[in-house]
Amino acid sequence: MSLEVIQARHDAVDCFLLPENTAAVGALQTHLKGITNVPRTLGALKSGKGTTNDWQALVKVFVFPSIWEFLLLQLAVYISFFDVK
Repeated sequence: MSLEVIQARHDAVDCFLLPENTAAVGALQTHLKGITNVPRTLGALKSGKGTTNDWQALVKVFVFPSIWEFLLLQLAVYISFFDVK
């Protein structure tokens, strides 16, 4: 791993710790808690043994990334970790 990548990761952590990012980080944490084991969920649905919770979890996998993009773009104002390859 290059020094540039390590520095970018440190910058990202610093960004998450900034007081002005508390709301965005809290929202990300809340949304990430809603993501379950996707392969298991898909297996349950495919076999016909899926529950309502499985369907809700699957919906979250497709809906939440657009929310994450919005939240991460708010954080990107403070650092440029999107430029790291």
